[in-house]
Amino acid sequence: MKRIIPILATAVLSAFVISSCVKDEEHIFDKSASLRVKEAMDNAQKVLTSASNGWKMYYYPHPNQDYGGYMYALKFDNESVTVWSEVFYGSSTSLYKMTNDDGPVLSFDTNNYAFHYFATPSGSSKNLYGESGLYQAYKGDFEFIVMSAKPEEVVLKGKRSGNKILMYPLDESPETFIEKAAQNAEDIFVSSFAGTIGGEAATAYMDVGSRWATLTLTGSETTAEAPYMVTDRGVRFYKPVKLGSYTLEALDWDNSTQSLVSVSGDPVSVSLKGQLPPGWRSYSDLLGDYDLVYNDSGESYYSAPRTVPVSLVQDEYKKTMLLKGVNDLYDLKVNYDLASGNIFIMGQIIGTWEPNGNSIYWAPCFARSNAAGTGVTWSGWRSTNYGMKGYVDEEASAAAGKNVFKFTTGPAASAAQPITGFALIMQTPAGSSGGWMSSDTYKDWFPFNYRYYAHFWVTMTKK
Repeated sequence: MKRIIPILATAVLSAFVISSCVKDEEHIFDKSASLRVKEAMDNAQKVLTSASNGWKMYYYPHPNQDYGGYMYALKFDNESVTVWSEVFYGSSTSLYKMTNDDGPVLSFDTNNYAFHYFATPSGSSKNLYGESGLYQAYKGDFEFIVMSAKPEEVVLKGKRSGNKILMYPLDESPETFIEKAAQNAEDIFVSSFAGTIGGEAATAYMDVGSRWATLTLTGSETTAEAPYMVTDRGVRFYKPVKLGSYTLEALDWDNSTQSLVSVSGDPVSVSLKGQLPPGWRSYSDLLGDYDLVYNDSGESYYSAPRTVPVSLVQDEYKKTMLLKGVNDLYDLKVNYDLASGNIFIMGQIIGTWEPNGNSIYWAPCFARSNAAGTGVTWSGWRSTNYGMKGYVDEEASAAAGKNVFKFTTGPAASAAQPITGFALIMQTPAGSSGGWMSSDTYKDWFPFNYRYYAHFWVTMTKK
């Protein structure tokens, strides 16, 4: 009995304490949970619609920020939102709504291209790496949990990605703001930078495709990696980057010196100047007339090299060109890589064979000596992922006094089967092979009016 009494006393005391806590809890909130959420939703909408110029948004679409971040501008009224982004021209307007999902949620539930570009699955589209089958899209968000909403700052959290998304009121028009960000995204094309961080020798590598930065203090070999986005001022990291004893949140862009520099007032002094890679040429430098040499395998048993006149003409500025002179029926789309100054001729559909509706593929090929060493056999792919890279060879260009391209295998090819040229292959409407276009029936489509293939691309010299 002596042992039971203290236990009972403790139980009675615990019950009293619990009862008191329950009563105290009843007085913590004087409104129901649903009413509090409703007020939070109303407040968020009031804040969103109150910004006269709209909002800038730092948007990261992937849970691991695999694609870096992108700059958005949004302007709300009571029912719709207009969105601008550096990823496309113009704006996209759609409805939005505030919903309750254990808290206020901002949902762009109708098809606003700016958000659904990163969020809507597609089985046929290709991602930023050229991979197809985007059943999860880019794992971006179009629904955002409202963490806080104040006139000076709105903090969101992507429901899908979990990323922290910040919004700040604009002090200029959305169009002007996005134009500045898009211009910086175009200007910051160099990948390699060298200079100082905090007075120490440093380098930076900016992967402009995935928007990931690698910062290095070269003396101590201290390195940090971080996703970034391009803003109206320069670059901003997803979260502050710790590099040795330094912390960096953003860097300004000085276009006059092609440098990333410290933000005004930042205690860490930064000066990193862009380093152009060997052979880099601007988009405009590469346009013009050329002599292309192909059909040159270097083997005595193969037919003699051929030299044909071609031209690179402007297509989408700083992104693509057209290679003219291959055939009067078609031009080839040529990709221009701003960071390296290289060009890429990829597999592509160049037309339709009208008698049966088959697509005509400019198909990348791998050519090789046959087993007997007396000729050439090859394999071809109906693929837009393979192709050839053209780069300006500095030594050959200096000797010739003009730009000289050399060709090598392009992306995605295996070491065992490098791309050496192209051939014509048909593809049926169902997606299967329609066979090589090797007979004279198709001669009007032959590259350079010669054969159904054009192997062993060697050089292209500007006239």
